[in-house]
Amino acid sequence: MMERTDLQAVSGIAAVSNSTFIVLERDGEYATEASRSTVFKKIYKIDLSGATDISDTDNTATGKLFDGKTVEELKDAATLAKYTIKPVQKAMVADLMTDIQELYLHDKAAGLPVINP
Repeated sequence: MMERTDLQAVSGIAAVSNSTFIVLERDGEYATEASRSTVFKKIYKIDLSGATDISDTDNTATGKLFDGKTVEELKDAATLAKYTIKPVQKAMVADLMTDIQELYLHDKAAGLPVINP
């Protein structure tokens, strides 16, 4: 199944180390049994250690540009590779719609406590 990319938001992020974070991504939809497979509420672990630093040392209003485009406009792996940009490593930790037996009825999952990283 393809993951939804529309209406996603990051509603929680917690540091596990200097380069590793737990991130909660979600849409704003309420789940029903019928819509459970299309509602998006997932927790990911991301690792910045091998990623390219794309910060803008000039601190311009548009941020660092690549042939006039922002990094958000560089949509695919081939385009990122053209500019030698290596993205963060991202692995799913949990899907609140499939990993929990009971239906997650809320629209906006939020908050990520980290205990004993």
